[in-house]
Amino acid sequence: MALARAIIGTIEGIPRAVALAETNLDDLYAVAQALQDASNAVLCVALDVVALEEGYRIAAEHRRRASSSHREGGPAE
Repeated sequence: MALARAIIGTIEGIPRAVALAETNLDDLYAVAQALQDASNAVLCVALDVVALEEGYRIAAEHRRRASSSHREGGPAE
């Protein structure tokens, strides 16, 4: 959760930084685009982690079943 708190802390500071800066519409659009890009990147990483963990779980289950089947004299899958 430390990573999540760091990201949230950074994001919470953005409105203050924008308010303190003299910004025009193009600058605000650039900030919004950067936030969208960062959000997409975080989501992609999170989805990759979930998929990797699920792959590990499936592989472990397959190994467990193959080992169990082999010990019982059945064909190993």
